[in-house]
Amino acid sequence: MYGSFIVLTKKEKIDMLQDTVQFADTMPHHPKEFRIPHYALPDTFGRMEDEEVAARIIEHCKQKGEWCRIELDPFLSGIELEYLAIRQDCNTLDELLEYNRRSKAVYKKNMFLYRLKMATTLGMYRFFGNRPVTPNVKTVPKHYLPFTGAIFGIRHVHEGIRGLVQKDAIQIDVAQGKHWIVPTSKLLEPLSRFRVS
Repeated sequence: MYGSFIVLTKKEKIDMLQDTVQFADTMPHHPKEFRIPHYALPDTFGRMEDEEVAARIIEHCKQKGEWCRIELDPFLSGIELEYLAIRQDCNTLDELLEYNRRSKAVYKKNMFLYRLKMATTLGMYRFFGNRPVTPNVKTVPKHYLPFTGAIFGIRHVHEGIRGLVQKDAIQIDVAQGKHWIVPTSKLLEPLSRFRVS
């Protein structure tokens, strides 16, 4: 594997096509038939962790256009990168808000001192001192965090995978020295209300 390119042998390609055909036979509905909220399947599997992992698996299969197995390590790495991006966005937002708070506090203090000097000099201070300049407050972008438990760390996702394996909604297979998430038909049983016909 070099970068994001995977070089497959002819046998591996045939095996993957056979896996896809097997999924098509075992899964009752196509993944594009489901409309799922981003990272959420409320009231389906009983635990938020399980519901989020199930939503991510279905979303991944929708992007591929068919039911497929998902390599576990890149799946977890993508979620971990997303977690780091969310944390970085939060840190940047916190820094921006702190800068705005400090700027406003300094302006209020300077304005108070200016008004005090104006009152004590009966307005004469206007000729000797400058009025404080309003602060240059930076605009805060609207920040919509995704509704995900991954903001608490990758353990949340591990718990969800473990929960789905215990409920037989997914299986973890080992092939070619890698771990793969394999969705089963039990993954779709509680999702009837998210299906669009």
